[in-house]
Amino acid sequence: MAYSSHLALALALLLMTIQLTTAHYSRKDFVDAHNAARKKVGVNPVKWDSELESYAKDYAKKQMGNCKPISYSHGDYGENIFWGKHDRYDEWDVVHSWTSEKKYYHYKDNSCDHGKECGHYKQVVWGKTKKIGCAYKKCDGGAIYVVCEYYPKGNVEGEWPY
Repeated sequence: MAYSSHLALALALLLMTIQLTTAHYSRKDFVDAHNAARKKVGVNPVKWDSELESYAKDYAKKQMGNCKPISYSHGDYGENIFWGKHDRYDEWDVVHSWTSEKKYYHYKDNSCDHGKECGHYKQVVWGKTKKIGCAYKKCDGGAIYVVCEYYPKGNVEGEWPY
């Protein structure tokens, strides 16, 4: 009896460990992080989309060998990509890296400071975007690679994000 309860406990711990190491990201956290930024500028929240997630997973898988240089898929969706040197970044860190570009963005004339990037921020808060799907992959060297896809695509030249 004691043997079987120890075996059951060991099996449960093993399953928990496997679940923790294979659960690379949380859909809810990606959506919540995006929606927190969107709420700040008064645009509607986004929802998770499995088709976009699948597209993101397929593209991220292709990048796992070295995960560098960061390149875009140039597909039919809007896209943001994140690369980190280690695997200690969570979904909020990733989205924050994109939304931190807000300091360079000027809504009044829809411009970005010279030599700075604002496109990732504008994609996160793009008012017409309704759905997202993201993938989080560990690179062969231990870094992480995150891809988020957006539909409809945002960051359209000449249009304001909201």
